Amino acid sequence: MLDDCLSDWCNDERRVLSKKYLRILTSLMLQQEENRDYEEALETARRLLREEPVSGNAHRVIMDVYYLEGDRTAALRQFQLYKEIMHEELNAPPEKSLVDLYKRISEDLGSGGDDDSKTEVLTKTLSEENVITLLVAIQNEIIHNRKEISELKELIDRKKAL
Repeated sequence: MLDDCLSDWCNDERRVLSKKYLRILTSLMLQQEENRDYEEALETARRLLREEPVSGNAHRVIMDVYYLEGDRTAALRQFQLYKEIMHEELNAPPEKSLVDLYKRISEDLGSGGDDDSKTEVLTKTLSEENVITLLVAIQNEIIHNRKEISELKELIDRKKAL
């Protein structure tokens, strides 16, 4: 019985820590991208995809970095990979924001876009999506921290009662 209880607790704790790790990776990746530390953002996005292959944010960052580096073909290939993963894993279509980014990059293929046009293409997708993602991550972290604080207070109260 104790083994079952410990096993359940370990599994629950593992899930909590896994979610926290994914939130931290996502926040780090978005911050790296915002700071224009593209190689680090790319590496963090790849780490995130190893843990959560359907992460639209990670696929978007990879598309962004490839596009900014002038490798539009790789950016478009990344979208195709994302689309396949979404279909295989969730039987779902890609997120609209990534479809829009794909279209903008595709349309820019023939124009030979300069750095300013690349930035314009990306900022149309980045701003709102990044803000929403960061706000959700922060909100989840606050909720999680409040729960942890509450649990710690309960433990302290129980210890005091003994």
